Amino acid sequence: MTTIWSNFSCRHFIKFSAALLYVFFAFVPEVSADSWVLSAQEFVFEQPDSHSASDMKAAGVIPQLILEQIAQDRTRNVHKDEKLDRALDSLQTERLSLFLQLSKEYKTRDALVLSKKTAREFEKAVREENEKIAEIEEKIDANLREADRKTAEIYASADNDSGETVVIYKNDVTALFKPSKDAVFDGIKSWTYSREIASAKINGLITGKIVSYGEYASVTAELFVFPGARSSGAVTEIGLLSDSLSIARRLVRGLSPKIANSLPVKLMFDIGPGAARDNCRVNIDGVVYTNLSESVVLDAGIHTLTVESPGYDDAIVTYDFSGTDRYVITTDLRPSVKGSVNLRLKKLSSGVFYARALEQSSVDENNPEAVLTINGKSVLGIWSKLPPKEDAIEGNELNAFFYIPSDELADGAKLVVNAKPFNRENNIDKRRRGMYTAYTALICSLPFTFYCVGNFTAVNQAYANSDGTTISYDDVKKWQTRSYATLGVTGACGVWLVVELIRYLNAANDVLPATAYSY
Repeated sequence: MTTIWSNFSCRHFIKFSAALLYVFFAFVPEVSADSWVLSAQEFVFEQPDSHSASDMKAAGVIPQLILEQIAQDRTRNVHKDEKLDRALDSLQTERLSLFLQLSKEYKTRDALVLSKKTAREFEKAVREENEKIAEIEEKIDANLREADRKTAEIYASADNDSGETVVIYKNDVTALFKPSKDAVFDGIKSWTYSREIASAKINGLITGKIVSYGEYASVTAELFVFPGARSSGAVTEIGLLSDSLSIARRLVRGLSPKIANSLPVKLMFDIGPGAARDNCRVNIDGVVYTNLSESVVLDAGIHTLTVESPGYDDAIVTYDFSGTDRYVITTDLRPSVKGSVNLRLKKLSSGVFYARALEQSSVDENNPEAVLTINGKSVLGIWSKLPPKEDAIEGNELNAFFYIPSDELADGAKLVVNAKPFNRENNIDKRRRGMYTAYTALICSLPFTFYCVGNFTAVNQAYANSDGTTISYDDVKKWQTRSYATLGVTGACGVWLVVELIRYLNAANDVLPATAYSY
């Protein structure tokens, strides 16, 4: 009986587990369904000469650095041709499998002559094989019709492009794709190579060739898109093999628009104010443009722009220019402010003002004002009441942050700051405990208040409805006094809670730096 029950339980447990797994995989989406996987393989030297160990190492390091420099989670535009290649590649794989099955069935039918002894057995076996062959041929015909339908459907679709997130192969920049010897011998456009790429689930592969003379080398990186092994273009850079990082960075600039698969973008500039625009220049990835009345055409991708004008602060932005064909760069440059400000405490005390981690200025009774240099940017610093060594020993209880806003920055400005050095963390904990204590007292007083007020209401109502024989006037007066007393205590606790809450909020607000202002 135990054995029968065990077998029954096992069978049902297996069925339940299988059903649970089916539901899980049916409703959990595929994580990489909308991902475009990018990889690279080790670069090769075109010259047959022997190379040093460092040069050979650079052939593997450069593609790794390229993958490292390429921003993760960027978007690639997938055009119709790439979608069609994916659809046709899947159908082609299916056709090859069907053709192998067809070849097997034909060979099986031809071998029936030697395996069957009687004519009746031979005719029956041939008829069965012919049915299998006809079924496979029908599947091949259906596959070909589906290929034609997919081609027409994709080219006729209104949605031209779709976006996919670029991810690195195995999420590891050091994991380069290593084809087999047969794939390398057949070439990157061969069927063997494409099958290995498909097995690795790679959509884009960066290959490279190196030509070196002395310490300098010409490195050419080329992007291939699979399936189809279509070349999206090549980029060539020249530099020192010992400085592989610089070579990789320049190659990435050229490969970025090919990876994004976007059309070139046009940048137009709206720089203000007018005085700044007259002598303005824009530095884009190291290339300087001075005529801003004309638009600048760049490859889509990540670019760093620096807007410069004499007498004004630089404006710097790094942005992924892709997704549209036109951008307007609008910025108002701020006049450069250089010089120094005089800063003093609202309540004089000896100590040191620290700013920008390096600059410091002491104040005391003989020298009440600190002098801090400015460069047009707001200042966030620390006021310390103790010398640096003692401050490091004691902690932060005698420190206070201060802030000089940009609108107060002017050469020679005289500013005052109400910096209060104390331990803000301990102060917040103290005020929080006081607020919790007041809240606890308020909650604890409520039951007594409800009890006394309720009894007073009941006694007062009973006294009003009676002739005074059952409930006396003294009983009513007693409960009235108790109700007033408990209401007073509850009200006092409520006021206490409001006071402690305000003190707690003020303590929390003290964490913000004290703002300097003119005097």
